[in-house]
Amino acid sequence: MNAIETTGMVSKPSPASVEPMVRVQGNRPFVQIVKWRKRGWDTIALFTQSVGPSQRRGKEGSTFCVCVNHFTQQSQWFWYAEWRYMSGLDLTFIGSGNAFAPGGLCWNGFLANGRYLFETPPSALMALHKVGADPNELDVIVISHHHGDHFLGLPFLLLHWKYKGRTKPVKIVGPKDTRALALNIAEQVFPGSIEESFPVDWIEVAPGQSLVVAGLDLDVHLVQHDRRLAECLGYACKIGSNKFGYTGDTIFCDGVKDLARSSDVLISECASRDQVIPVHMNLIDDMPNVRALMKPDAPLILTHIDTDVDTNGMKNTFIAEDFKTFRF
Repeated sequence: MNAIETTGMVSKPSPASVEPMVRVQGNRPFVQIVKWRKRGWDTIALFTQSVGPSQRRGKEGSTFCVCVNHFTQQSQWFWYAEWRYMSGLDLTFIGSGNAFAPGGLCWNGFLANGRYLFETPPSALMALHKVGADPNELDVIVISHHHGDHFLGLPFLLLHWKYKGRTKPVKIVGPKDTRALALNIAEQVFPGSIEESFPVDWIEVAPGQSLVVAGLDLDVHLVQHDRRLAECLGYACKIGSNKFGYTGDTIFCDGVKDLARSSDVLISECASRDQVIPVHMNLIDDMPNVRALMKPDAPLILTHIDTDVDTNGMKNTFIAEDFKTFRF
């Protein structure tokens, strides 16, 4: 930890005259926040601040050090620095393809900050190993609907958790009937795998519901996909100060519009380039409408794709790739 020397300036300079610094402690980034203060009796408090245990824990967004070296009698203003852990957002795609696994793409799903798995495609367990994520350390599973390319990896996770040493609790969030369907399939294909040796909290949610699950804020949105299923859901999510949305599978509908308007990062399905599929969005007809509703600087990530899907020249738009991490 380097101390930051004060200046001998007689007037407050522009905040832009000192650039923030970003460093990494272990695997976690933190940022230097430069602040200006007028010299006075309260200055002594800055010199006596220590880095206590509660500050060292590294809670995202919290100050863990304030450092000042000195100020001169001539100085009317001095500067000091706070170091704060950055509350970033990492999105690692365990797959990016639609239900037909076009061109050998893995089925769509992604991991948020290494703790929250969105969708359990059939290839989920393999893909988690591929990206170096320990399935036993997942805190929450979030499922949008019960189509096989989003759901049929769950029996493999239950199997792994039972026989590969999981002890910590896990929460599984999904539409109504998620628990019954998952346990029925798991018992049929892997008998005995549902005899849990650790707590599993099945949380079946409905549109309009808001909840917080292991540090993940979720607002549940109804989307329009397949009326034969129990329900199809999208999610507005928040981790720390980071807001992102996930459409699940859907057509362009009110739920998608709400997610586009509210998200700082949006992960959207885009099942084809220009094919009109009654239960999906495509790049040419729908994505410009989604992009237009978003904040201009908000990233849009297209997933659940076919091989010919690209950004089509849209700004701040990205294409998901198997095993790729996007960091915001």
